[in-house]
Amino acid sequence: MAIFFGFIGVFATVIGAADGFRLIPMLVLVLAGLAGAAYYPARHQHTLAVRLLMASSALLVIGLAGLVLVATVL
Repeated sequence: MAIFFGFIGVFATVIGAADGFRLIPMLVLVLAGLAGAAYYPARHQHTLAVRLLMASSALLVIGLAGLVLVATVL
């Protein structure tokens, strides 16, 4: 799921839909996607895999919450 939202973040940034205050949550979603993608090569190293999954999940929640805040407040 984080990889999907990371792709959406890259796509929105490239086409210019993520401008102004929306750029920061989109970049956080891109980081979540990168952490999610980094899980697959590291899944046999359990400690690193768990840390990557936790980081990816946390970044995903922060990015989505940021998008909701930007959409409702600004």
